Amino acid sequence: MKKTWYWKGLMALFCLIAAGFTVRQAEAAEVKSVPIKLQTDVKSYDVTGDGKKDVIRVHSEKPVNPDGYTEGPWVITINGKTAFRSNPKNYTEYLTVNLYRIDSRKSYLCITDELGANNDINECAFYQYRDGKLKKVCDILTPMDRHKSILHIYIEKIKLKKDKIQVKYSNQFCATGGMYWTAVFRYSDGKWKLEGNTYATRKKNLTANRKITLRKKPGGTEQALVLKKGQKVQATAICLKNKKAYIKFVLPDGRKGWMKSGSRYDRQEYYFKDVIYAG
Repeated sequence: MKKTWYWKGLMALFCLIAAGFTVRQAEAAEVKSVPIKLQTDVKSYDVTGDGKKDVIRVHSEKPVNPDGYTEGPWVITINGKTAFRSNPKNYTEYLTVNLYRIDSRKSYLCITDELGANNDINECAFYQYRDGKLKKVCDILTPMDRHKSILHIYIEKIKLKKDKIQVKYSNQFCATGGMYWTAVFRYSDGKWKLEGNTYATRKKNLTANRKITLRKKPGGTEQALVLKKGQKVQATAICLKNKKAYIKFVLPDGRKGWMKSGSRYDRQEYYFKDVIYAG
């Protein structure tokens, strides 16, 4: 009898653990995006949250160009009423709109205003339908794009979960050339907020082309070490703050330090031999 109760208790405990794990897995599930077709009425989705399918139309106020792209401004109408209009000051080649539905009452439209050349984008943000308009609730480009050494920035990938937006970026920094990093926006107290200002990057091996002073902290004045011409380093992180970009470098012996990314006007290979500017 004791053994029977022992195994029943063990099985019950196992079921509770498994159920809890399943719930956590469901809560952490990624919300898949649905691309919204341009220049057509899309009638399959509810974006207003009223439980009924809406008519969504994304179209340009200008005709399609013969070479394939369509210059804005772009308009999004929902059930025949204008809910969004792109910035007419932007030179826009096309708009990308993706629908994310967390549940039957909570949907987002991620709208990307794309320039096209060099994969640049003008704007990218999550919007939610409120009071007849699409209201911007999470700008995922501006926090990265306002720094002076940003040359060609692009959003490579977006992952949305119930309370987290994970965004992978690429940019051509003045000091290092192309870099990739990921940032997280977290939903808290009714708002989406960017977590931190320092991000690990895809590691990049570089060779110093001149003497370079590295600091102990991004934006700090205390010297960590001085790189000599020809010295090998690895870029491992970036810090974006006060409209400046700082790059973290690690030497083969483990020593490390930070430098401010240079001016837009610094020529190719100014800091490191391996730097190539594309576009």
